[in-house]
Amino acid sequence: MPPHPTRRRRRRRRRRQPDRDRALRAGMVNVQILGLSVARYIVRLEPIASASTDELVACLGPIVQQCLTGQGATP
Repeated sequence: MPPHPTRRRRRRRRRRQPDRDRALRAGMVNVQILGLSVARYIVRLEPIASASTDELVACLGPIVQQCLTGQGATP
């Protein structure tokens, strides 16, 4: 079965993104994860420090997805 048309478009779009754009997006994801790590484990900022993994994924998942794809993600 061939891939869904939306998946094919995403693949084409990914291939067309310039390397600098990809590097910037990867850097933005790193910033999000580093910030979360510092807030949770070093500063122990509440309520981040006591939030469950599922809660953090639900909150940050759309942000990371937006950084990776460049498309608006709705939580």
